[in-house]
Amino acid sequence: MLGPPPKDSPFLALDRAWPLGRRWPEDLLSDEIAILLLRYGARIVAERREMCERTLRRGFQRRGVRLAEHLRSRRRILALRFLATDLAFETVAHRLGFASTQVLSRFVRRELGTTATALRESLRRC
Repeated sequence: MLGPPPKDSPFLALDRAWPLGRRWPEDLLSDEIAILLLRYGARIVAERREMCERTLRRGFQRRGVRLAEHLRSRRRILALRFLATDLAFETVAHRLGFASTQVLSRFVRRELGTTATALRESLRRC
């Protein structure tokens, strides 16, 4: 067992959304769990829930969604939400699980067809 996370740990959010002892959370597909999966990966989140990664992936499959597709979709939605705010690009990249702002920029160009800066400007005008 990994023990309780420190008081400032991001895993406190996971523990609130998905308490130990409960096999599956009410909303496995929530933003809160998606952010932790994006930031730390399926293996780490599965370990925190005391299960193997394959079991976690099967939980998503039972809900009719592949984990990779779900995370790609949530990443697009969360990128739009975060870029509409005043969060620094570094913070947005970190929350979405990217190693750098350059990786965030490539993701936004590939998935949304524009630059992160142009997207932020257009979202702020709306």
